[in-house]
Amino acid sequence: MGKKQVTFADIAEYTHFSKTTISRYFNHPDSLTLENQEKISRALDELGYKKNKLAKVLANGKSEFVGIIVPNLYLHYYSEMLTQLLATYTDYHYKFLIFMSDKGTAEEENYIDELLAYQIEGLIVLSHTLSSEKLASYHIPIVAIERESMHISSVTSDNYMGALQATSLLIRDKCDILIHINVDVPKYVPAYDRIRAFEDTCTEHNIPYELSLNVSGDSYNDLFSQMKVIFNNIDEKYPDKKDEIEQLSEEFLSEIEEMDTTVEDESDSEAMYDEKDTILLNQNHQIQAKCYYMVGNGLMGDRIDEIVRTF
Repeated sequence: MGKKQVTFADIAEYTHFSKTTISRYFNHPDSLTLENQEKISRALDELGYKKNKLAKVLANGKSEFVGIIVPNLYLHYYSEMLTQLLATYTDYHYKFLIFMSDKGTAEEENYIDELLAYQIEGLIVLSHTLSSEKLASYHIPIVAIERESMHISSVTSDNYMGALQATSLLIRDKCDILIHINVDVPKYVPAYDRIRAFEDTCTEHNIPYELSLNVSGDSYNDLFSQMKVIFNNIDEKYPDKKDEIEQLSEEFLSEIEEMDTTVEDESDSEAMYDEKDTILLNQNHQIQAKCYYMVGNGLMGDRIDEIVRTF
């Protein structure tokens, strides 16, 4: 037989306090003298008392659960964001219930219903499946990250400035042509500002540029295969730059494989590579006839730790 769960009645009998006093110890300890707090604390150790979180939830209605919905975990951005969020337990003691939503509206609504059944105290949404209006209809605290958020709270980075700085870096390094590879980001999504800043900066400096906004896929392999196709198309379009493009594309794709990262789309609000990687590519390819670089989502490095600290 398992060991009997120690109850408030057991503690009260052992300490000769009332059950009300024991309850005050757990819920409002400052209302007791230090002497009585210490007496009850010793009794808990001697009785082998183990906290019953479920009983506390039933008593005060606070679950200390926060729900998180992510669209996938194969993109580094989401796995890193999740790591940073889980690390906050040490400071705030919230527990997280996590669902990966990648199969549409009905699935995500089912997940939210399941989370609500656990009396979550809030929801963090990184997916783009449900509109902010729909999310607001659940009437719980919701925070979105880098997505449409007209009807809910959100945390976003300065997408415009990040892309402006990234594009300026490439212009400074005297690239002949700049190509922005992305999904066809809707204008109401924060990441659209990265496309806008890229175009604005190229136009301001009279730099030839292209937009390739046809990236899509549901897996790492899908996205990686598309990037190979995109590089091949660029090879064909710029035959006079073929050697330089071929060298850059092969080494770039090889580096992605070695780093176990992906070439991600803007709708997923993830960095294709950060400033360090861009500089690395630049140093590896100091070629007189440089023809292009890629400006990806969050090129200058999304500060995930800072985003998490804003919650």
